[in-house]
Amino acid sequence: MIIRDRSFPHPVLSPFTDDIVPNNFDFTVSINHDADNFYLDVRFDYENSTLDELVKAGEAAFSVHLECKRNFYREIFSFSERSERITIPAFELVGRVEVSAFVKAQNVMGSYQIQGAHTDYGSAAFQVRQGDILAVAQSKTFDAYVDYDPLRRISSILTIERSGVAEEGPMEVDTSDNRIVVTLSQKDYDRYTELKGDPKLGPLLANQVVVPALLEAVHVIRKTHEDELEFEMQKRWFRSVHKKLEDLGIKADVSAIEAVQALLKLPLRRSLEGLIQMNPMEEGQ
Repeated sequence: MIIRDRSFPHPVLSPFTDDIVPNNFDFTVSINHDADNFYLDVRFDYENSTLDELVKAGEAAFSVHLECKRNFYREIFSFSERSERITIPAFELVGRVEVSAFVKAQNVMGSYQIQGAHTDYGSAAFQVRQGDILAVAQSKTFDAYVDYDPLRRISSILTIERSGVAEEGPMEVDTSDNRIVVTLSQKDYDRYTELKGDPKLGPLLANQVVVPALLEAVHVIRKTHEDELEFEMQKRWFRSVHKKLEDLGIKADVSAIEAVQALLKLPLRRSLEGLIQMNPMEEGQ
């Protein structure tokens, strides 16, 4: 959401108009990141006692709207201090990010008036609804790129749960939400949690759980029609795996099993190395 100019039915503090004088309303944003998160330090810059009093009373709030079109990410953050740190998971932002800042009403105001309103308004009072903008700045953008691969932390797109019904039975994979949900039968889940504490068994467990789950994910991506792609991209796992396949140059004619091996960087090899490390025959030699 890029805001450059906009008209409103009530006086709004903004550099776009002279509804309110002085009309300086701006914000600064500093961006830092690590492998896990982006950190946005936002500070609002303006002079208006009416807005100060409304925010202090909880009648209005500072708000920052973030939108990353490439990742279909859109979120609004509201707070009561002029300065705030916003933390966004790194996998949510890729490429150009649009940042808009404003003050919005938290409650209905039946007779809204603001300091510095243009003389044309005279003594007029306005009806303001909850969510209406009271001040707005020109939007800013930044490019979000980190050397981060969501598949290095598979937990960001996949979760393993214990069945609430089946004591024994096959693994189930659900791709309908933000993360791929793998459901294990109660006994298998108990065995899994007991074994995963051994670091040598990690690659083996990944082969047994993560590989078939990602196989299903790749099949889902390839069965998705182009006109459904935008909707499916709203899912975190879908856009992460889709992007990784593109980054690796994996085409649709490559088999799903080859694609998953490329995504996980040859998981069978790591499993075999783990088995060799646990080989009891070597201890007796």
